[in-house]
Amino acid sequence: MYERFQGGGRPDAQQTSRPEAKVAEKQSVSIIVQTIIRDTSSSIQAGVKSTHFITYDGEYHKDKHGTWNRFISESIVGTTDVPLIGKKEGIRNSFKIEKFSADGTRISFWMKGATASVVGVLPDINYYMYFLIDIEERQFSIGGSHDGYPSYVAYLRDSSGESISIYDSQQGFLPALLGSSDIKVSESGSF
Repeated sequence: MYERFQGGGRPDAQQTSRPEAKVAEKQSVSIIVQTIIRDTSSSIQAGVKSTHFITYDGEYHKDKHGTWNRFISESIVGTTDVPLIGKKEGIRNSFKIEKFSADGTRISFWMKGATASVVGVLPDINYYMYFLIDIEERQFSIGGSHDGYPSYVAYLRDSSGESISIYDSQQGFLPALLGSSDIKVSESGSF
């Protein structure tokens, strides 16, 4: 699905090559954000509602729309078992990477995501989270906000393939889905 830039020059529609980038000796990092309705006695429609990830390895990649980016980003929308109908995918889906910046071994970006239950009358499950990753120093910072329902989890995967949980917000009750991203995020640490 993604093409990789190789060779010299600047990426554009007429050119198909670019010099390899120097990023912490070819290290890569991925951030994965999931929205999950955890299976509790009061939860309905339990399961993963969305998975949004970004991978950065310092190279340019051509996405499915033909745009060259310094990262790869994809999203997967979960399904819900609807009685008498079967499995249905979430609705009102929107997943974006905004304000991406790469400076040597430091990257920063905003992940914005929204999905909604197939039921259709419930508000969107949404988040707007900022990530600052220093690949060489192996440090991260997260900021932003999300709804109080469902659970929001973020993982960081380094170039060795090891994933660690860097954020885990336990879901409140369904009414916490109302409002506009009331839970503030502020985490930092090392990986």
